[in-house]
Amino acid sequence: MLTDWHPRLWWGRPTHDDYDVKVRVPDGHQLGATGLPDTKAGGRYRAEKVRSFGLYLAKGVRTLETSSAGVSIRALFWPDGEKCAELVLSTAANAVDFYWQRFGFYPFTSLTIIPGEYDEPYGGYPVATGLIAIHGMTKVASVPKLHWQWITAHEIGHQYWGDWVLEKESPGWLWIGLGIYADREYVLARGLGLDKHRALVHEYLWGVKRYYDTTMSLTLEQYARVNFDCNNVVVHGKGFATISALAWVMGRDAFDRSYQRCLREFAGRPLGPVEFQRICEEEAGQDLDWFFSQWVRSNRYLYYRVGAVRRTSTGAVYRTEVQVERLGTLRMPVPVEARFQDGSRQEATTDRLRDVDTITFTSASPLVDVMLDPRRDLAMVDWVLNEEEGRLVRRLEAMAWMPEAAEVTELLGAAKAVGLRHADLWFKLGMGLYHAGLNEEALEAFAWPLPGEVPWVAAGDPGFRSENRMRILLCVWQGHVLDVLARRAEALEAYRAALSLSASIGGFRIRQDHYRLVIDPDWIQTRLETPFSRSLINQS
Repeated sequence: MLTDWHPRLWWGRPTHDDYDVKVRVPDGHQLGATGLPDTKAGGRYRAEKVRSFGLYLAKGVRTLETSSAGVSIRALFWPDGEKCAELVLSTAANAVDFYWQRFGFYPFTSLTIIPGEYDEPYGGYPVATGLIAIHGMTKVASVPKLHWQWITAHEIGHQYWGDWVLEKESPGWLWIGLGIYADREYVLARGLGLDKHRALVHEYLWGVKRYYDTTMSLTLEQYARVNFDCNNVVVHGKGFATISALAWVMGRDAFDRSYQRCLREFAGRPLGPVEFQRICEEEAGQDLDWFFSQWVRSNRYLYYRVGAVRRTSTGAVYRTEVQVERLGTLRMPVPVEARFQDGSRQEATTDRLRDVDTITFTSASPLVDVMLDPRRDLAMVDWVLNEEEGRLVRRLEAMAWMPEAAEVTELLGAAKAVGLRHADLWFKLGMGLYHAGLNEEALEAFAWPLPGEVPWVAAGDPGFRSENRMRILLCVWQGHVLDVLARRAEALEAYRAALSLSASIGGFRIRQDHYRLVIDPDWIQTRLETPFSRSLINQS
């Protein structure tokens, strides 16, 4: 795979250029390239007004071809990836047609899909203009069909944002966010569901709850010092969350006009947040600096909740007063939907300047429920942050997995005092205590959350699998420690609970390499027959 392999004029920023490339393909190899082959000049590929020219050469791959909206589309794949290639090729044709109708054009004449270098379905990336890679195509059945449809539409969206409209600032949350907005439009139009997009927002919200600085307007030097997964938490997660919130604030029509203007006016030109904000303000007819200063240039987070609800009635007329309270640091108008017994719904919007706003609904039927952000356009956390917990989180993340007894004992006390709310950090505490031989304390950590709290994440929540896998692991290690303490009946109860929870998410498998241990349903089943003991694992 080759990109940036040729000499070129550099103007200090990316540009659109024309290419005329002659390629001699060795026997038995297949070529994927930016642009189309020139039928009158064998071996020559031509591409006009493209950001970059890429070449992919491989032996043993096969090819499928189709076209859509005048665009030539090819998929290169290894022999055992044919089913996935068929799926991504048909999705690509469908997505190109959708984008062409949605935006009025498709920016390039060809699209080539190649297998990514990873053999697991981790996602994909744009290799060069008109050349996209998708990972793990040999394992089509290992993830839902939606994954392949979404990642294909997602990478095609970046042909508009990143290759047609160019990136001005790095890391490019803006072109990432605008590209994800495009593929959200596609999955909504095709009725594919928003699980992938909610998972992206979940990454950002997880970062907020870990007290990470999610400010997006950092310098490259500042980004270089970031010690968390900034690409997923900030660039993709918050980048898309910001665009989604902005589209709601502006209204669909004004946002669409801004979107289309950027595609027209910045073709072959870099687009940055300053230019984007200016265009949005012109199309919305309002000053949006209050929005960009909070979402882009600060670390503030959004959290509103329904407070007191007062119901009165006069004859057949029902009056409902709903208080909405701001508990986060970011001020936003928030949509409020009231649902009534007769099936009707009403929606209103809070005043962003009020910390507590009262919304009044008048209806012909009693109130059933009140919901904030019913379409889930806004990325809202569900608890108030506090700096004491934040300092503890940073200490626990920095703690070794096999710490000294004094350190981990102190941190256990701090976690209990502050009411630590992160399952994975309770697990890390438990493992540290177990390593130190503090079994009773380890059991206390593994037993988080305390009785009466609800740990389980509902199906449909974007954190469903990852959060619940951690809770299963906590349950398994409760069983381990109970076995060490010779409390076999309680250990069996913990193992059975872990198996039941595992079945509810379709199984799981977690490696703990420092103990050379793999925990999965087979391991748990074996523990029902043979108690756990320290001798079963390598503690070196």
